[in-house]
Formats: sequence, C-alpha cells, structure tokens
Amino acid sequence: MNKETAQKGIVFIPLIFAFVVVGVTSYVIGVKTGIVPFIAAPSSSGQIIGPYTRQPAAPTPTSTSNQNSNANSKEYTQNSSANQTSPKPTLSPQVATDIKDNWKTYSSGQYGYEVSYPADWELFDGNTETSRKTLIKQNTDLGYVDIQAFIDEGLSEKGKIQEAINAVEQKLKNDQNMKVNEFKSSIEGEIGGYIAQGEQTIDGDQYNFENRGLLGTNGKILLFHGVYKKIAPEDYLQKIRKIMTSFQTD
Repeated sequence: MNKETAQKGIVFIPLIFAFVVVGVTSYVIGVKTGIVPFIAAPSSSGQIIGPYTRQPAAPTPTSTSNQNSNANSKEYTQNSSANQTSPKPTLSPQVATDIKDNWKTYSSGQYGYEVSYPADWELFDGNTETSRKTLIKQNTDLGYVDIQAFIDEGLSEKGKIQEAINAVEQKLKNDQNMKVNEFKSSIEGEIGGYIAQGEQTIDGDQYNFENRGLLGTNGKILLFHGVYKKIAPEDYLQKIRKIMTSFQTD
C-alpha cells in the first residue's frame, strides 16, 4: 500500500462517522477536501434545516414512468412494482415490501440506487459535488427516512470495509443519545453492509431508529437512517420500514 492510499484510508473512518449518526437534530458532514460542515436535518417540529430542496409534485402515477435525466443523475417518479427486494448483502430483519401502486419511486443514476415512498409523503433533495442527500417525510414530527450517498476513494479494500463497519458500531454505541439494541453486519464479495436498530433521543423526544449502510470497494457508500416516534401508530411504523426495505442498488 503506497503512502497516498494509506492516507485516504485514514481519512475514511472519520468521514463515515459524520454520515452515519444522522438521526440527531443536525448532521455534521466532513469530506476529504476539508469543506466546512453543514447542517441538513429535520427538527422534531418537522422543520427542514439545511440545503434540501423540495421535489416537485409528480403527476398521478400511470403505466408510463416520467423521467428527467442528465449526464450525472436522474430523478423520476413512477409506479412501483410489487415484491421489491432489499439490496445485497441481505441482513435481518426483513420486512415485506408489498409496495402499492400509489407509491412513488425516486432514482439516482449517479449513485445507482432507488427508493420508494408513499405518494402523500414528500421528498427533499440536497446535493454537493461529492454527495447526495435525500430526506423523505410526511408533514408530521412522527419520523422520517434520510439517505446519504457519496464516493470515497479511500474505501478500496475489503479490509477497509470491515474496519469501517466495526468503527461505526462503536460510534453508535458510544453516542449518548442512542441506545443500540441490535447490530448485524456481513460482507459478500466486494460489498459490506450493516443494520443497527435501537432507541434515540431527538430534542428530548423518544424515537426508535434503524440505521443501514452499504459500502463497496469501488468507493460507493450508501447510508440510510429511519426514525419514528415511539407513540407513532403501527401503520406509520410499517411505512417507514417499507421505505427502508424498498431501497435497491443497480
């Protein structure tokens, strides 16, 4: 390993830390270039803080998908097909994703993923030169799903993936606002993944959370975090879980 590669690997661990703990009121995101951190998160009151932009309302779903593409990425809404599956590696627990026709699908061609969400929920997008941030929520303070996607050249070896996953587990468990009840991980081929579940305090309110991550030796990193209040009704919980498990990569 040359000196440049080693330096990238050292930078990677604190970088992923900044992306992983995304359930608190603000996110502190760092990048290799040392860009000043920004805040991008919903407060418990439901207010959106940070560089998110509201996606325009999509037409009523039809059998034909509506797409808007450019050289780097594409975002579109379309009818979601039933029986969508979770991205590999497959980690427990699994939730059936019997997505209905009135759900929409968001796709990022640049980072190679898509996710479905209820038609009456809103999707907010925020981008930098090195990352994409997507927030999905209803107009309530009951919960949300946040997705972070970025590329880091320091993640070029399977050993770095395991090292990062182990460090993430410790970071989550050491966070005073989070109680991790379960953490599972696996590595299949060139891709590693993990699922963390537990409890989280946001602005004094009690939430349950699920945090998932996919990390590849191609440098692509996808992190998603879903939270819902403990007082949220069961159908709201199921929607959060279906959004999480509808996540797919190409």
